[in-house]
Amino acid sequence: MTSIERTLTSQITGPITLRISAPVLHTTVTVDPTAHAASVRLSGPADVVEAATNEQTGREWTVSLPPERTNTTSMTFGFSGRGTVIQAGSINGSVVMSARSHLASRIDAGLVRVRGFLAGWKHHGTAADLEAETVGSLRAVTVSGDVEIQKVTGAAQVQTTSGDVDLDLTGPTTTVQSVSGDITLTAAGQVTVSTTSGDVRAELATDESVSLATVSGGIRTHTRPGHQPRLTTTSVSGRIR
Repeated sequence: MTSIERTLTSQITGPITLRISAPVLHTTVTVDPTAHAASVRLSGPADVVEAATNEQTGREWTVSLPPERTNTTSMTFGFSGRGTVIQAGSINGSVVMSARSHLASRIDAGLVRVRGFLAGWKHHGTAADLEAETVGSLRAVTVSGDVEIQKVTGAAQVQTTSGDVDLDLTGPTTTVQSVSGDITLTAAGQVTVSTTSGDVRAELATDESVSLATVSGGIRTHTRPGHQPRLTTTSVSGRIR
């Protein structure tokens, strides 16, 4: 099978919104404050590399991989001067993007890992896991993927069916909905959490309203000294501590 290398470059310098779509994607996103224009370098089987598309509309740049043909499709995006590896099937490459950029990912399965400060992240997927160091705003919808964010500085909305959620929140509002996934969070703003059978663990550093509700899961809370949240906890058959 013939292999080729292809480089895609954004037509706009500075921060942009990168839209990534792929059936299966293992992704590392590193935001580099010294980068000027985003670029994606792909190498691998000629038919797959040539089928990858990109489209620029203002400050929105869309990079799409063709529909999955095997069960081993993976991809890694690195937003740094050094670049990291991208794999889609047997595709390799690297991506560079500047600070203050946003990410919109639509991925059915795999992993998206963010390094550095990402201004905003919108995600829609089925089984893809999400990991990040610091994100401005967050909106994520997934079925079985786990969501683990070390710090969210803005508003956060997460919806999952069976994936676990672990968030450290310093933003003003947070909403988390789950069916069977466990939810662990540290919050400094207004919080609304609801789950059916998942457990909820919350460390609260807020004086705002906090609502934690579950049907059969347990709820455990801890309030940091100096704070008095307006706390409401509800569980039908689970234990509240």
